[in-house]
Amino acid sequence: MRISFQQQILFGIVFSILLVLIVGLTSYDAIKVQQQNAGWVNHTMEVIRVSTSVRSQLMTAESNVRGFAITSNATFENNYRTAVDNVWSHLAEMRKLVKDNKRQIIRLDTLGPLLQTRLDLMAQQYELLKSGNYKVDTIKTIVLKSKVVSSQIDFQFKRIENEEEGLLAEREKNAADSSTRAKLYIVVGTLIFLLVVFLLYYFIRRTYNAQIASEAETIKANQQLEKLAIEDQEKNWILNAAVELAVAIRGEPTQHELAKKLLRKLVEVTDSLLGTMYVIDHANGVLQLASSHGIETTETLPKAIVIGEGMLGQMAEDQVVIRKINVAPEYFNIKSTTGSTKPAAIYVKTIAFEGTVTAMIEVGFLNDPGDKVTKLLNMISDNVAVAITAAHARQTTNELLEKTQLQAEELESQQEELRVTNEELMRQTSLLQVSEEELRVQQ
Repeated sequence: MRISFQQQILFGIVFSILLVLIVGLTSYDAIKVQQQNAGWVNHTMEVIRVSTSVRSQLMTAESNVRGFAITSNATFENNYRTAVDNVWSHLAEMRKLVKDNKRQIIRLDTLGPLLQTRLDLMAQQYELLKSGNYKVDTIKTIVLKSKVVSSQIDFQFKRIENEEEGLLAEREKNAADSSTRAKLYIVVGTLIFLLVVFLLYYFIRRTYNAQIASEAETIKANQQLEKLAIEDQEKNWILNAAVELAVAIRGEPTQHELAKKLLRKLVEVTDSLLGTMYVIDHANGVLQLASSHGIETTETLPKAIVIGEGMLGQMAEDQVVIRKINVAPEYFNIKSTTGSTKPAAIYVKTIAFEGTVTAMIEVGFLNDPGDKVTKLLNMISDNVAVAITAAHARQTTNELLEKTQLQAEELESQQEELRVTNEELMRQTSLLQVSEEELRVQQ
């Protein structure tokens, strides 16, 4: 069953929409999982931070007790009490963070009494120091007990932090895995979508070309039936001019030779008085002046056109197919031995191959030739683009071939040197054998 042009377009659009929805939903799920994993990573890091804060506040309280013991400064007392309050507030915050982890809750339940004992011993030490009525042995006993309790507290904190570090490593791995999956879904979906777009373009383009060819045949038949002499004459002129231009660039010329031949023939068949042609320089990404005709002095012409700069550069960047310009008097001067004048119209044509600009042609006329020049330039555009691309490919191939031949010659030279060296070694080996035989006979 033959699928019509409209059905091809409809099928392609529906399939593309479904593909976009599938890729979008899959990517959304993957990104959502990634965000969840990232949230768990942040949660684990927050638990570790709060755990560190509890230990830090405990050490701060102990340091301020010591400071008060040395200096009896009331500032240490305020800092000590603030640190104690922070210990319990941070511990409560930590309990909220790990409420979904039973093992950590059990460890916090064990840690709470130890912290209370340690703070009670610290408070007892502080009150004795504050009263000034104490014995050194009593303080030593409290310090020893505090040391034992501190070791137990450190052990519990290490268990908690080790648990969280293990969870952090696992969650970071999950986050990385989900990120990789999300990227994979997006890349694979994009590639499939591009493939569908290319296939859709191919079928549409093929049908479109067939329809264009059919329409052209219909127009041609109508022109023949209606016997419109002017249209027939114009068409014949365009076809003949296109054939002449195709013959002019036939063969295997270089890009600059092709530009000169094409421009020379173009101004001849169109009766234009001046023209220029710029060809893309792939190495520098600019349009280089390849040929000019009828210009009073080439010094006024730019040697290169940067894509996106100036009128021609902007046309190249926007890939404007063709533009007719009614020029100002000072635009170009057409001069001969008997006088000079200004061109009336300038046609600028952008030559592109597969979406990439390969050349730009500009021709000037004393009298506006009408649409036939536009039609001619549009007709030869694809052939010229292919010819320029082929010339560039040949030039690149020749350069690579020359390099390959040079390398082959160098390799042959090295092989010859190696052969001579091997022969010399064989000769020396024979001499050595003879010497050994003579030495043996003498012995």
